[in-house]
Amino acid sequence: MTVLTTRCFFAFGLFLLCALLPGCSKEEDPIEARLKEVGYTPEKIVRELELRITNLDKMPAREKRSKTGEKLDGDRNDGPRGNPFTFEAIIKDIKAKIDQLQERAGAEENILDQVKQKIESGTLDEKKRKQVLDALSS
Repeated sequence: MTVLTTRCFFAFGLFLLCALLPGCSKEEDPIEARLKEVGYTPEKIVRELELRITNLDKMPAREKRSKTGEKLDGDRNDGPRGNPFTFEAIIKDIKAKIDQLQERAGAEENILDQVKQKIESGTLDEKKRKQVLDALSS
């Protein structure tokens, strides 16, 4: 009886392993997974961009931290991703989202132009709007 039970457990375990492996073997790009989850559109990208740029002065940029804060944070903002609370990091992130959305949309749509048009009619002041548009164009 124990041999039969052991074989049944082995067969069941092998079945589960074979059933679960195909789903685990595929690695998906984290940005692509997030885009699928969030469902970015040019409108959502512009809203996020406007919010992040508008609140940029309120974010704890590395240069603005006190010596005490620097000691407490250590090297939190160092490394390959850098400080996420800088203009350059925000633009880089938005460009990556635009590129991913463009890839999903295909050649028939120009996502960057759509985003730029929405920025033109958006809520950013003239100085920030020009700065953002120049950064996205480069």
